[in-house]
Amino acid sequence: MGIEDRDWYRAEPRRRTGGVSRVGLIVGSLAVALALFALSPAVRGRLGFGLPFGMHARSADDRPNGFRVQLLPGGARVTLAERPLYARDDPWRAWLAGEARCPGGEARRASAAAQARTMLCLVNFARRHEGLRGLRLSRALSASSASKAADIIRCGQFQHGACGKSFDQVARDAGYRGSFGENLYIAEGQYVVPRVAVDQWLNSAGHRENLFRREWRTLGIARRAGADVGRIRDGVVWVNQFGA
Repeated sequence: MGIEDRDWYRAEPRRRTGGVSRVGLIVGSLAVALALFALSPAVRGRLGFGLPFGMHARSADDRPNGFRVQLLPGGARVTLAERPLYARDDPWRAWLAGEARCPGGEARRASAAAQARTMLCLVNFARRHEGLRGLRLSRALSASSASKAADIIRCGQFQHGACGKSFDQVARDAGYRGSFGENLYIAEGQYVVPRVAVDQWLNSAGHRENLFRREWRTLGIARRAGADVGRIRDGVVWVNQFGA
């Protein structure tokens, strides 16, 4: 599973070649920014007003990255309203370890190895909260997970049988022979971090069932960046492979 929509609404000031001073252009740009800020969900909620003329259909409420505006021509875009990483009423929040228990859960710039360690911590926290034993890292399944992530990116197919292989072929090729399960996740932007990936799995019945199987003893983890798959651009693929 993954984040399906990464579109956002952009409002950029028009460039005019004549009749407008630089001061006027700056004032106009700031006016646009302030207007969009006033229409953001947080401000509307605090002031208690809604959007006119049916504009709610295009508000930041249903755009994952909220409103982004460019204050000056050629300048950086600024996000005025941004959706949270987790649902406000997330029923699985108690199974999701916080920063104190599993540090680095939202550290996008951490090394792949550091994020993999955080992923293992998050998975084991969720399993123990469910009354299950934690898992130990498997070299064979981690190598297999890395091969699956590479196949997904190479063939542009976000599926368990990427590149025409059977879902367990990479595990068998890596020398693993026991019972086998797999969870996949792909995302881009702020949603690539391990804590969000585990939260998405917890909120998916099939992935959650796989995560909470009693027979699992080992876990393989892979994180691979640079994914251009479907709507995802320069995203990250996570592969978790479970073994008995």
